[in-house]
Amino acid sequence: MMQLNREMMQLCLSLAQKAQGKTSPNPLVGAVVVQDRVVVGKGFYPQAGQPNAEVFALKNAGEKAQGATVYINLEPPLHCCPDLIEAQVKKVVLGGVKTRYAQNLSRCKVV
Repeated sequence: MMQLNREMMQLCLSLAQKAQGKTSPNPLVGAVVVQDRVVVGKGFYPQAGQPNAEVFALKNAGEKAQGATVYINLEPPLHCCPDLIEAQVKKVVLGGVKTRYAQNLSRCKVV
C-alpha cells in the first residue's frame, strides 16, 4: 500500500507541475482518483480563479469516484468538501497540509 501511495502522490505532483507559473498566489495542486488500484480520474489546479484539482479529478472519474480513494498533494480548502462528499469517495490521502487550510477535511460533515 505504501508503494501505491508514493506512486499516486508522485502522479499528483506531476499533474500539478502542468500549471507551473499560472496559479499564483495559490499553490500547485494535483489530484488522482483511484478505484481498485487503477487511476480512474486525474486533475490539477490550472490557474488562479479556476476550480480546485480535486474537482477536475472527480469530474474526470465520474461515477467511478464512488467508493474510491482520492489522492491530493495538498489539503483542499473547506469549500471543496461538498464535492468529495457528493462523490461518495471512501478515503482521501493528502501529501501535506497548508497552514491556511489545516484540518479542513476533519471539519467536513456528512449530513
